[in-house]
Amino acid sequence: MVQPDLRPLVFATVAIFVSLVTEVRTGKILNAVTLPALLLTLALKTVMFGLGAAFGTGLASSLLGAVVYPALAIFVFRLLRGRGLGMGAVKLMAVLGAGVGFRPALVCAAVTVLVAVAYALYALWGTRDEKKPKVMGSPLVAAAWLFAIPIAAWLGW
Repeated sequence: MVQPDLRPLVFATVAIFVSLVTEVRTGKILNAVTLPALLLTLALKTVMFGLGAAFGTGLASSLLGAVVYPALAIFVFRLLRGRGLGMGAVKLMAVLGAGVGFRPALVCAAVTVLVAVAYALYALWGTRDEKKPKVMGSPLVAAAWLFAIPIAAWLGW
């Protein structure tokens, strides 16, 4: 099993947990959290690994991860005729995608979709209230952060 370098995830980790708190309190994921975290993550990956290759480390992989993870999640949510995600969640996904890189971002997208489907099943059949629970994006990204990194390391990515 490959030991991942977790240093580039520092800014993503802080952004995810701050966003969890702010979204629970206010219902919003703040640009003041996600945009600086994205820029700092990209800068850190560039300094640590250089420009790199698309499937390796470095800026190229981070940019692909920042685009692929939110794009795949949005595509699946739209395909399932969901309301989709708010833009704050999409930006938070870009931060995590930039931190993990391209291939682990694919795992992040898969984990996010699986957690969202489980939540949707709970919302449809697990609640008896007329009012369904509100979907929040930061817990989906936090689940991806928690599960996708060990899975990607196990896969050797």
